Amino acid sequence: MNRNDTDEDFHGLATRYLEDALGESEVLMLGQELDRYPARVEQFNDLRILTGLIHEHGQSADERGPQFTQPNAVAPADRMRTKWLPPVTLGSRAASILLAITCSLWLFAPSPIAILVSGENASWKSSLPTSKNSELGPGILNLKSGIATIRFRSGALVTLQAPSDLELPSPVRGRMLVSGASVEVPDPAIEFTMESPHGYVIDHGTDFPVSVDPFGPEVVQIGTGGREGSAICNDAREYISPKYLTVNRLFNKGWDRRSFFAFDLSTVDLDKFDYVTLRVNLVPFPYGTFGNLPKTNRYEVYGLTNPEKADWKNDSLWKDSPAPEDGVLVGSFDIPRSQQRGSFKISNEELWQFLIEHEEREVTFIVVRKNLPLKNGNVPCHAFAGHRHPDANGPQLEFGLEENE
Repeated sequence: MNRNDTDEDFHGLATRYLEDALGESEVLMLGQELDRYPARVEQFNDLRILTGLIHEHGQSADERGPQFTQPNAVAPADRMRTKWLPPVTLGSRAASILLAITCSLWLFAPSPIAILVSGENASWKSSLPTSKNSELGPGILNLKSGIATIRFRSGALVTLQAPSDLELPSPVRGRMLVSGASVEVPDPAIEFTMESPHGYVIDHGTDFPVSVDPFGPEVVQIGTGGREGSAICNDAREYISPKYLTVNRLFNKGWDRRSFFAFDLSTVDLDKFDYVTLRVNLVPFPYGTFGNLPKTNRYEVYGLTNPEKADWKNDSLWKDSPAPEDGVLVGSFDIPRSQQRGSFKISNEELWQFLIEHEEREVTFIVVRKNLPLKNGNVPCHAFAGHRHPDANGPQLEFGLEENE
């Protein structure tokens, strides 16, 4: 549904929703219309109140039109209009029960915020409904055991792992009170936010985990949202896969590689945290002989400071991509040539100071290999998981609080 749809179209959808006669696709259309246009919410609430009061005042089945026994049944086009009253009749009835409408606003429940999609060995202690496909209004879900998945009306998908307490304030916001959840945010729900008890708000167009330990420090992790890329010196981009962030340094510099990725700090209040960790995950790369590398390989991470490179693209050519000379060194880590999996991190004062100097904006990091191989030919890349890697998380920034002593 879009802005050109008539009030009659909207009222038809809303009326059939109130009669439990909408199909799934039409429910989504109605929800999108209500989300986009605040005026529609007021119209919907007025219609819901009026419909309820008309039924309460003894409207007959004949006046209401045919009833549908299946909740998701869709009324045929030639029967749609029989389900609601002519405008004149509605107007006269509205006038006769105006006082009752005013007095009865509190009787009608708020619109659903989310749907409980599934529960796996789930047990609950909650005032909200906990059966599969239940519509959830404002309130708190208390998951005592198992795993449960909730889809907000905005489209965000939240997976809870017990024990978890999740508050549902609105279709575009959740509040994690205890334990943790993973959050999947599709493009239409990119404004979805998740809060923690400490007041920290996460707002990303990506997938991100949220962890709250009532007995320990909080850790908040943010991802790149796909804002990442790799460049190869000879610009042979057919050798670059988006699921890998590849890095290499060779005697033949034309095949050198570097990777870069960015995080949005616009919603991060650094004053609320004591430390930060930058983490990347090493994953197997299918080409090359790792025996041609030194036993230990040093990787350096730079923070971008050159504003001329700030508008880099995921598929930037070598000359346009961020390079070490465009930034400052924030840390390094070593990878043994025998290791092709693992998590590597940097957490130091240099990283923290770099983030403070670039607070409330996007920050970019560049990863390069410091040492050359032992010999030329068939030299492999070390590869780190990108946002699209199927088995490992892409780069993450982790903000945390120190343990209370």
